[in-house]
This record gives sequence, C-alpha cells and structure tokens, in this order.
Amino acid sequence: MKRQYVSLLWTALTLTILLACNLSVSMSAPATQTQAASLVPPSDTSIPATLTEAPTSTDAATQTPRIIVVTQKPSKTPKPSKTPTSTPTTNGTPGKLHFPVQPILTLVIKFPTTAPSKLNQAASANYGEANLSAGFSPDPYSVGMTTGGSVDVSYLGGSCSGFATGSPDLRINFGGGGATLLRIYFVGSNGDPAMVVNDPYGNFYCVDDSFGTVNPTIDFNNPAGGSYNVWIASQAANTHISGTLYLTENSGNHP
Repeated sequence: MKRQYVSLLWTALTLTILLACNLSVSMSAPATQTQAASLVPPSDTSIPATLTEAPTSTDAATQTPRIIVVTQKPSKTPKPSKTPTSTPTTNGTPGKLHFPVQPILTLVIKFPTTAPSKLNQAASANYGEANLSAGFSPDPYSVGMTTGGSVDVSYLGGSCSGFATGSPDLRINFGGGGATLLRIYFVGSNGDPAMVVNDPYGNFYCVDDSFGTVNPTIDFNNPAGGSYNVWIASQAANTHISGTLYLTENSGNHP
C-alpha cells in the first residue's frame, strides 16, 4: 500500500514537470517571432533614394532574421544669400505694403571753367555772319550788339587794348569783286569801345578812337575777298558796351 502511494506521487510529479516545460516552450516561441518581425521592414516599404542599405548575411537553416541598417546622408546647409532683402511693413492701412527706401547719395563734381586767354578767329561768331559782295545793299549794313569780355587783347601788341570775348562778335564773308573800300566802324551808346579785326590773311588790326570820337573805324582799301572777323572791346574786363556795328563802301559814312 505504501509502495503504490509513492509510485502514484512520483508519476504526478513527473507529469507536473513535463507540463511546466511544455508551457514554458509554448510561451517563449511567440516572443521570438515578434522580436524578429520588428527587425524586418514590411515588403511594401520603399527606402528613399537618399538612404543606403547594408544587409547582413542570412542563414536559412537557423532562420536568423535579416537585419537592415539604414543611414541617411546629412543635407547640405544652404549658404546665406548676399542679396539684401526688404521686409514689407504695414503702416496701419490694410492691403498696402510699404517698403523701406534706401537713400541715394549723388556726388556732383564741378570743375571750374577756364576763360579763354586769346581771341579765337575760328570760333562761331556771337552775332552770326554777314555775307556781302561789292556793291552790297543796304549800305551801310548794320548789326546791333552788346559786347565786351575777359580776353585782354593787348597781347596782340601795338595799339591793341581793351577786353573782348574769345569768339568774334561778327564774321564778314566778303566777296570782293572790284570794291575799292570796305569800312568797318562801331558806334557805341555807352563807354569807350575799341575794335580788333582779323583779315583774310590772318593779320590783326586794332583801333580805338576815330573821326574825333571815341568810336573806332578801320578801312580796307581794295579789300581782298574772304572772311573778316570783328571784335568790339570794352576798356575794363567783363564790362559790356552796347551799340551798332556798320559796314560800308561809301567813304562818307563814319562815326
């Protein structure tokens, strides 16, 4: 009786141990499968082009899980833009943007102009040109003008004196044609005028007073055809004299 009791107890203990072992095995197997499933990405998952894949070797017999090592290339940091940008601001009025305006600095450099120091017979005449031929009409031919300037004509030497403009006051284009006299004279309304004439040969002639007056006169006997440039000078620099310049072939016409 005692021996049967021990045999039954031993049998029950053996069955309990076997059941415990089976339960332990059944509980540990799903955990392993779950862990392996978490390491393998789903079949429909695509790896971005910027990612790289580094698979390890797989043992089919032992069913070792396929491990995917994913590394992502770092993105480049954009360089700061050198172009300044303006930030729009509102000025209390909806719908209107106000942009800050940068001040513009304008540098203007003015160089002092140098006044001419000599007469320039090639320059354009202040009062234009008179195109005349022998026997011209009306006689005398007259041009009103206001003259005087900053060029000291005394550099020409001789009896030349006074101050005139660098450009001629009048250019006379004379056709000649057998004329015996070409008289040029000036009658001023103020001051004491002087006169300078450059003939077609490039010679300069100067005169101050004539015919008992303060007005100048220059005669060209048997005048050559060509251009005669005339300047009327004032006695002081940068002062002006108003009057009339006359051209005549008649010796009876004078100041």
